[in-house]
Amino acid sequence: MFTYAADVPGYGTQLDMAERHLVRLGYRPGDNAEYRRFFGNRDKARTQALAHEIVGWGPDVVLSFMTNADLAMIEATREQRIPIVCWSMDPVGSGLVENVQRPGGNLTAVTWVPGVESAQLRLLRALNPAIERVGYLYNLGYAPAAAARRNMLYAGEIFRAEILDRECVDREMLGDVVAALAADGAQAILLGPHELLGHGGDRIAEAAIAHGIPSIGGDPSGTFPHVASFHPDFERVWGEAATMAAALLEGADPATMAVSRFIKPLVTLKLPVLDRLKLTAPDWLLAEVDNVVDR
Repeated sequence: MFTYAADVPGYGTQLDMAERHLVRLGYRPGDNAEYRRFFGNRDKARTQALAHEIVGWGPDVVLSFMTNADLAMIEATREQRIPIVCWSMDPVGSGLVENVQRPGGNLTAVTWVPGVESAQLRLLRALNPAIERVGYLYNLGYAPAAAARRNMLYAGEIFRAEILDRECVDREMLGDVVAALAADGAQAILLGPHELLGHGGDRIAEAAIAHGIPSIGGDPSGTFPHVASFHPDFERVWGEAATMAAALLEGADPATMAVSRFIKPLVTLKLPVLDRLKLTAPDWLLAEVDNVVDR
């Protein structure tokens, strides 16, 4: 029996991916497997209550899709150690596992390859080698945000770029923060992980363009006018998670199952936004990115 713990029904497409990969591995619903889906709707109390409901149902493994759900499942399974596999941008920094080699509990994870922040700075430098001061927006209300911020500051040291970091806690302040960063000499804007910054990408990107500077976000749809976006390859994420879940069903121990760190972000480059900012992507970058939006 499998269970999916997700925050909102909008993640149904990802649940479909995971189930499709489990079927590929031989776990067919109505035959030798049963699947149930639970949605907390970004309500922490509801998510915690559903986690206990999931434990009462008694699944053999849980696939968890959001940090709030991950943390709720860990708490609910302290006595009944049901194995859990999740996607997390930073499973250590989020408090989900002790370390990536030996998670230590009943949860293991799939995450990015290390160095995403360095890859973002590298892309900016490819577009404009003169970039030396970079604005970075973050919101500590999301568990992975603090570690991502530390990683960005470290990446700035590697690239000898000054990171001007600013916390954003309200959608209405996004444009003003970008304006303030531009006034402080920021030559580009990068976004940390948080729903506010993701959904507010339109305001951030337009404000950045108004000040003549590029921004990079995590928008997989290409809707927002960032020059580029870095986003998870969820088809690969849940293919890997399904493989790990199958191993757990066969007796593997999640406490010693290393976190999978082989998922490279998909990178989309948007040529119309580059044109608006009078920037040019070198040929090697065009060949390297996963998607090029040309109109």
